[in-house]
Amino acid sequence: MSAAMFKVLTHFLPLHVKMFEWELVYSINRDGYSPLTFFKQLKRHENCVLIIKDNSGQIFGAYTTEAWHYSKRFYGTGESFVFTFHEDEDLSVFMATGDGD
Repeated sequence: MSAAMFKVLTHFLPLHVKMFEWELVYSINRDGYSPLTFFKQLKRHENCVLIIKDNSGQIFGAYTTEAWHYSKRFYGTGESFVFTFHEDEDLSVFMATGDGD
């Protein structure tokens, strides 16, 4: 993800996290593919931006408001959202609707 793309994404973050100094907590390249490692690395981190780049080069992800943990139910707040970048680097953001539980 380019710096310009991240700057566009930050416009959708809540005010209280926009100025955070961001830290890379988990990377497949550095930490491997294990879901156990993923949850271990993120278990104490709230306000995370998850960025995924798939095999075709698509970039998508989520902003999460709660520390990651195993759950059979949804969790997070209404500030959480998912997003995707298109080939022309336009961003689509899908905010929580509050529908369902």
